[in-house]
Amino acid sequence: MPPRPGDKAGFDLIVNCTTVGLAAANRPPVDPPDHPDAASDPGPLPIDPASLSAEKIVVDLVYGSHPTPLATIARERGARVVDGLEVLVRQGAASLRIWTGLEPPLETMRRAARAATAADQDAPST
Repeated sequence: MPPRPGDKAGFDLIVNCTTVGLAAANRPPVDPPDHPDAASDPGPLPIDPASLSAEKIVVDLVYGSHPTPLATIARERGARVVDGLEVLVRQGAASLRIWTGLEPPLETMRRAARAATAADQDAPST
């Protein structure tokens, strides 16, 4: 059950796995086109910002070169934030560890992922 609005004690962890925070150009198409999720605005935050505090952890699976509104507000309110790119890097590292038995170079992987994401954001759209 989701926490009630304003219920600051109702959760310790929130995981955003929606397209909220993803730039409109990068969101998957919505069918039918007149569905509310088809709007160019990524939409409101998935949680009341007043519910966020230093005791909370926010995992926002959206990744890109810029923090999402949720990640930005969560950090401002003192919550620990894990962004989608970090999740992707850790998932890749876990796979590499399973496949090879070697300890992956996390920092190298993190830098490469951030550089690739920044390059994708700067590339002209077609």
